[in-house]
Amino acid sequence: MQLHSGCHAWGETLEYLLFALLGTGFLTAFITSSGEETNAGAGDGEQKVGDNEVDDQAETVPDDPEDNEETGDVSEGDEDSADDESEDNEDTASVTVVQEPNGLGVYGDDSDNTLSTDDYDEPDATTLYGGIGDDVLHLADNSWDDGGETNGAYGGAGDDTLIYTGEPAGVGGESDASALYGGDGADSFVIAPEDFWMGLNEYVDQFQFEDGTWSESDLTLTIGEIQDFDANEDVIVIDLSDLVNGTYEVSDIEYSDYGLSSSKIYITLEDPDRISIKLQVDVIGTGAASLNGTNVQFGGAQLPTLLS
Repeated sequence: MQLHSGCHAWGETLEYLLFALLGTGFLTAFITSSGEETNAGAGDGEQKVGDNEVDDQAETVPDDPEDNEETGDVSEGDEDSADDESEDNEDTASVTVVQEPNGLGVYGDDSDNTLSTDDYDEPDATTLYGGIGDDVLHLADNSWDDGGETNGAYGGAGDDTLIYTGEPAGVGGESDASALYGGDGADSFVIAPEDFWMGLNEYVDQFQFEDGTWSESDLTLTIGEIQDFDANEDVIVIDLSDLVNGTYEVSDIEYSDYGLSSSKIYITLEDPDRISIKLQVDVIGTGAASLNGTNVQFGGAQLPTLLS
């Protein structure tokens, strides 16, 4: 009876030791035959397998790998960038250049075009067509009717600005001013003749004889031709700041009408030592005979206020 009682007591004691050893983790380390340690009792969020530490907060792998594939969708920021680029492309004017019988035809699109004959090296002639839109068309050269070189600019629909900057042309001479055609809309015609390559004074001096007399009593030079003008909505701007830069000065401005739809603007230049010059602008269109200070404006330091 005593042996039985002792065994029972030893059994209870062994059971207690087993639970105690399991609680401390010592028995687990002891019975691991591979020699690996597992620090299961650590509370620092790390596990140690062999000599390597592994963070419990490891990077999570998505359930579906396809979630990480590039879908091709454009983010909101990229959409804005793409829209801006598209708008930039839409704002860029498209120009069509066509070889025509008498030279180049340069055609703008339906946007606001800026076209100039300076951009085209054409030995014959260049004609600019603005089309629809508020266009800026620039004729930089005279026309040579005898040689078939007739430059022109056609504004078309829209409020266009048409500019002519060729040299003055002698009336009845080989060259003439290139024509500006307005079209529909409130157009501005800018006549700004460039100076002669030798200068205005030197050009006039060619008409003086050695004895001091002159071959001409005066000189008439055409500085502009305007077609399809509408006095009700169009305006003419004359700027002589490049041409009249010597001893000549403006002395008079007058209008002469030739019927209801044709008129000439005359600007007289005077120099005390030279013959006078009369600059001429031909205007054809609706109400051209009623030109006045409202639809004709002047710019340049050499032009006094003569239209008051």
